[in-house]
Amino acid sequence: MRQEKQLLLDEIRGKMEASSSMILTRYGKWSAVKSHQFRRGVRAKGAEFEVVRKRILLKAAHAAGVTLPEAWLDGHIGVIFISGDPLIAAKEIDRFSQENESVLQMVGGRIDGELINGTDVTILARLPSLNELRAQLIGLLQAPMANLLAVMEAKVESEAPAAVQADAGAPVAEEPKAAHADTVDSSSVAEGVEPSGTDSEK
Repeated sequence: MRQEKQLLLDEIRGKMEASSSMILTRYGKWSAVKSHQFRRGVRAKGAEFEVVRKRILLKAAHAAGVTLPEAWLDGHIGVIFISGDPLIAAKEIDRFSQENESVLQMVGGRIDGELINGTDVTILARLPSLNELRAQLIGLLQAPMANLLAVMEAKVESEAPAAVQADAGAPVAEEPKAAHADTVDSSSVAEGVEPSGTDSEK
């Protein structure tokens, strides 16, 4: 039994040292189905959920150089060892906690070497992710251009009817009438020159 405890202690210590971050949770009564769903969810986010006895957890933390506040260790404690992005894992834990009230609660954690309490972990979990920040930034950059195009389009549409009305009200210039083919040159009449007749009149 003593050897088994030592092996378990060494295992937990190894996971602490190998993980970039960890989050401590307090859990209540939950079904095997809920437990499986939670384990699968955090595993997909680069983390692992482990139920650890308090004494083993304290000894392993001490061996790894981590001091855990005793207030975090009330009730049933589970540890999420995170090897990926702690923000992504914290979001998954927070999502499950909100969807399953009174089943799971974040009580604290060690994020990138810094100890933070449960409230701060929750705040961290609800911050926008990197992809969400990128999407928001792109939206902010695109909004002024979209607004400018909308203003220009509205201006064009408002001015178009006025231009059409102006064109419709403009007077139409009349084309000059062609001179009649039978009109006699006035200069010829003035000089007394008779128009030439046919050959039979000569």
